[in-house]
Amino acid sequence: MKKIMLFSVVALTLSPGLLLADQVQKETKKPVKVEFRGVESVDTFKITYSHYRPWGHEQKKRHGSAVSIKARVRLFRINDFDVGFYASYANGVGRAYRPDIVRTTHADYTTWGGGLSGIYNYTRDIEFGAEFGLLHQKTDIWVPEKNFTGHQDDWIREYRLSYDNETRREEGEKWFPEHSLYIHYVDPYSTSYSDSRGRGNEYAYDNSRFTFGGEADIYDWYFSDASDWRLTPTLNANLGYIWGKESGFFQGGFGAKLGYYKDSIFDVRILNPRWMFEGDGSRLYDFIGTWHIGNSIYALRAASMKRVPARHSRASKDYLLELHEQCNLSGVIE
Repeated sequence: MKKIMLFSVVALTLSPGLLLADQVQKETKKPVKVEFRGVESVDTFKITYSHYRPWGHEQKKRHGSAVSIKARVRLFRINDFDVGFYASYANGVGRAYRPDIVRTTHADYTTWGGGLSGIYNYTRDIEFGAEFGLLHQKTDIWVPEKNFTGHQDDWIREYRLSYDNETRREEGEKWFPEHSLYIHYVDPYSTSYSDSRGRGNEYAYDNSRFTFGGEADIYDWYFSDASDWRLTPTLNANLGYIWGKESGFFQGGFGAKLGYYKDSIFDVRILNPRWMFEGDGSRLYDFIGTWHIGNSIYALRAASMKRVPARHSRASKDYLLELHEQCNLSGVIE
């Protein structure tokens, strides 16, 4: 099953490159243009914090939290295709308590790595993305009541596909202005495990995971008619499979975004459960928050400029013409 999953995800990951080749071949009259993006190449820089607690009638009462950082750079643009790289870092701690036998298992993990990214700009408001990278994960486990310690090192291949559509927001629509989909697959190709009992790799935890999910913005509520700042409730849903638990899962719920026109500044998800279809491991993510630092800098700079709100100037030429007439301005709107 893992080989079939790996083949499928690799094939899909290469699809943006095939789209680029097909586009270049069809548009023979359009020369291939290569552009270095420069300072504007950093399009993603975000920090995420999450916290979970027990959910349902689980035998093990789990609590934990994690912090992750991700940055992505679009170095070159080849016609409508952006090529670059990304880097990520994450650290998490967890605790699983068994009240029936008075035992607590602690776990601490650190993951870092990065890789290549490609984004196909189908239109100004529709993007297809692909990422392929290598990660290293170190996990330390200890059980104080049993005087037990364990250590695991994983080298992991990571694949991610994404689709994002903001067409309705660009057209000035407030209901369901944006939706996105993604596929994420991680596959350890080298694992090393050891513990205080002298056991080896046969006791290693399989960190392979597949996730397919999506998110929809429900409604853009702007602070005022002359503002680009907005508050947007969201709905997300994710299906996946965790090989270490030998079970599929569903995770989803509601959230909200603070944004500036087309850019999200803060994303928050409250009380989003993860339900395991089989066995133990269900949990409730009572908080998942993401701060988009790069978007925050852009928004503060744009908000300090006195101008027509971007959502009006881009989405409604009639509105902009009306403003010109009211201010006794003249000119042609292109």
